[in-house]
Formats: sequence, structure tokens, C-alpha cells
Amino acid sequence: MNVTAVFRWVLVIMVVSVSCDTQEPPARALPTPAPLPEMTTGTAEEWETTDVLLRHVRRDGTEESQTVFRVRLPQGWDVRHAQVGGDSWGGELIGEDFSLGYSGGPMAVSELYKIIGNGPVLFDQELADQHIVTEEEGAGFLRTMVRPRGAEGRFTGAIIDMPGRRILVSKWDLTPDQQAVAFSIIRSIMR
Repeated sequence: MNVTAVFRWVLVIMVVSVSCDTQEPPARALPTPAPLPEMTTGTAEEWETTDVLLRHVRRDGTEESQTVFRVRLPQGWDVRHAQVGGDSWGGELIGEDFSLGYSGGPMAVSELYKIIGNGPVLFDQELADQHIVTEEEGAGFLRTMVRPRGAEGRFTGAIIDMPGRRILVSKWDLTPDQQAVAFSIIRSIMR
């Protein structure tokens, strides 16, 4: 046998032994997630329901719009309606202290995908370890909620899977009070 054949044989044995290793990786001890923050003043039921529109300008200059989703917003909040951009669309829910970006469409990309490991971007284990992911069902569809492990900082948002439509809502670096408002807004989103 020549040296190359021996090397290949040793390499095959190493690969087979590693792939047959049945040991479980060590479990990581992660803190138990606390419940998602809730509003401390007022309720989402008292907020105004607003249609969020997808606007498209035709070649002849006329504008066409359709309702993408409905949401309850605190008094003083406004909507920057969705604009079409290639294979996706996006807009903003704008408040006095902060805003929430939203997007959708087949090519919509968000940091949310890096955290939950689902979608067109690569999973980022370090970023995922800094967040808590929970799922809630309501109004006939699933919401995957993402929040920071710490009280402040990092990423807050949700992926909302409605029939025939996925909506991404998110914002970086919210305070705990802002997170409470954000999650109340996210929970109020309806078809």
C-alpha cells in the first residue's frame, strides 16, 4: 500500500467513527424565560384600529392600495404605509418614543431569521443565545415572539404567520416599557 491509500483509509475510519458517535452534546443551562412584558397603563382594546396599506404606483402614475393587515395603535401613533420594493414590501408604525418596522413578501429579510434559524439568512448562534423565542397563537394564526434575555438592548420583534402572508415586525434596543408597548401592538395585529 502506498502512503496516499493509507492516509485515505485512516481518514475514512476517522469520519465513520465521528459520525457514529452517539454522545449527546452537553446541555446548555439557559435561564427560564420570564413572561413577555405587558402594558402597565391602558389596554390595546382602547387603542384605535388602523388599516395598514400596501401601496403600489402604476406606470400611468395612479396609485393602487390594499389592506395588508389591521393593527391597534396607541393614541398619537401613525403608519408609514408599506411600499413595494422588488419581491418584498415594508413600512413603519411610528410612535413618539420609538417606531416598529414591518415587512413581508417572499424575499423579506429580518434579523429575526438569524435568531430563530428560519428564513433566507443564516442562523447566528451567538445572537440567538442573547434572545428568548416564544410562540403564541391568537386570532387564528401563530406569532413567533423574540425578545432580549436582558431587560434592555438587542432585538425585539415577531414573525406573524397569517394565512397566505408572513409579516415581520421588529426594532433594536427598546427599553422594557417600549417592549411592553411593542408586544401589545404585535398581539393586536389582525387580518
